[in-house]
Amino acid sequence: MMNFLYITRHFPPPVTDGMTRYADCLARGLKATGHGVIVLSGNPEEARVQRKMMTCDGIPVYKSKAAESLKHRPQSWYGFSQRIESLSRKHHIDRIIIQHPYHGAPAMRVRDRLGVPVVYISHTIAGLDRIFRCADRSFHYDAANEQRESASMKRADAVICLAESQRRQLAEIYSVPLERMHVVPTGVPLETVELLPRTLSRLRRVKSGRKKLVLFLGRESWEKGTDLLAEIILKVASMSPRAAFVLVGIERRRWFEYLQLPQTHVFAWMDRAELNALYQLCDIIAVPSRRDSMPYALLEGMANGLVPVGSDVDGIKDVLREGNVGLTCPVQRSPGRVVVDTDCFSTKILSVLENDRLQQTLGENAKRLIEQKYCHEGQIHRFLAAVRHLS
Repeated sequence: MMNFLYITRHFPPPVTDGMTRYADCLARGLKATGHGVIVLSGNPEEARVQRKMMTCDGIPVYKSKAAESLKHRPQSWYGFSQRIESLSRKHHIDRIIIQHPYHGAPAMRVRDRLGVPVVYISHTIAGLDRIFRCADRSFHYDAANEQRESASMKRADAVICLAESQRRQLAEIYSVPLERMHVVPTGVPLETVELLPRTLSRLRRVKSGRKKLVLFLGRESWEKGTDLLAEIILKVASMSPRAAFVLVGIERRRWFEYLQLPQTHVFAWMDRAELNALYQLCDIIAVPSRRDSMPYALLEGMANGLVPVGSDVDGIKDVLREGNVGLTCPVQRSPGRVVVDTDCFSTKILSVLENDRLQQTLGENAKRLIEQKYCHEGQIHRFLAAVRHLS
């Protein structure tokens, strides 16, 4: 058995942050299989209670603002590395797991001092921002983050990728040897909810009116294609009275814009129980991403029998091309532009809304694929196989 130190931004995570939910899923799985797990996570300034240490479902969680902040400066890395080294010695850590490029430098310093291997879990590819740099106003390219990511990739003892397409892209962009990169997709723990939370009672009333619920779950960003949602909703609503849209994670400052749209329900935040109940109410999960390594919400929705409708990019296409499990829409790339075909996206959603048999078939196939290839136990087994022999 091994002892792991997992460094992540938030623990426990918000449901709209796939990166930190991967950390939560992996940490719980490792603990369940008898391994020791210690978490070092952020302690954001906006938190009501500033804690140095807490316990979450039996997992010790140490807090540090440096683990959460995207903007901490190099001079603070030394102090952060001392914190990592102290925890590594105290808990006899065998592997350090990092999830963000800005944790790379302090983690590598501890590796060099103590000889503890560092495992880097890559969710995004900052180098793609440079390649696909475009004119969209919401697009943001962070050159410093790309440099940190490159250094973390090249120095880590093992790199975990969420999809095979991501592994190929990392090898091409950063020249990371393929033998140091391992594909470990997100594993989805299957959970059931017996009671519907009161916060979702209005959606149950919508369902009783023979509506079908189309879900979008994720942070607001150019990559996730949230700026395309209004266009997709209006197109679908103009052609079918059966659709109702549920948006989770949209920033409050934009609620007014979305609440003006027909049959649209907006939620800023949900806990895990509410989210599991929401999945069981919805029928379709929409993923109009411009790029996405492996959306946690996509797999989680499929595990609950939702029909996935996604753009044909990165990890999304890796999943949806594995048999008849969902519908994909093309993405056109040209200098300065990344364009998702919203007409196609709306048409795909409509085809599911108007065909109950198609929905049932795709939903059952999606759930079966998750059980066979993206189950929680499989994730833990593949991860341990990738890191067990590091030295």
